[in-house]
Amino acid sequence: MEQDIIKLRKDVDTNQLNLLNTQNDITSIQNELAVNVMEKRNDIPGSANLNNYIVTGIYHQNLNAQAQSGTNYPEAQAGMLEVMKLEDGIFIYQRYTTYNTENVYERVCYNSSWGSWAKIWSNKNCYMNTGTNYGQIKLPNGFLIQWGSLTLSLTANVSNSQILNLPIAYTVPPGVIASDGSGNLMYLNGSYQTLSSIYISGKAGTNCNNVINWVTFGY
Repeated sequence: MEQDIIKLRKDVDTNQLNLLNTQNDITSIQNELAVNVMEKRNDIPGSANLNNYIVTGIYHQNLNAQAQSGTNYPEAQAGMLEVMKLEDGIFIYQRYTTYNTENVYERVCYNSSWGSWAKIWSNKNCYMNTGTNYGQIKLPNGFLIQWGSLTLSLTANVSNSQILNLPIAYTVPPGVIASDGSGNLMYLNGSYQTLSSIYISGKAGTNCNNVINWVTFGY
């Protein structure tokens, strides 16, 4: 009987030890999941360095002023930071989305060395629009190109002019090129040019076409 009791105690001790090991394993797994799951984490404070955000998760910067006081932001604007760290720890991926312009940037850290931010193209920051007599394309850096054609009512050897209202206004006076279908450059009167219109003048001659092709470019 005494030997049975001793054996039973040993079995109980073994089971308790196994249970403790199992609990430790569960805790370890929970800790691992807490580190590698893409969940909402702390908000980003002012003066923060985004290079230090290497734990998988979603972080948020609530204030432009705090972003401006921080370092290694792609754009000094409030927004959301997503971080994905691979298990080997060698690769870390970051994505930052600004709240107002919805610009999206990505970069990669390899072996503790961060690459530069790359802006992701979308219909928010890059687009092309074309119509029968016009077209526009806007690049991610804000550079805008517009083009089209118009018809001037020309009389032989008599100058005529027309103000063209641009589909999209520029923020600074744009560059302008205009020519007729025969390749003759047209006269552009800068004194009448605005951010949203250009002034085109032409004179009919033996080689002049009254269909004018134009291109504007700038910011």
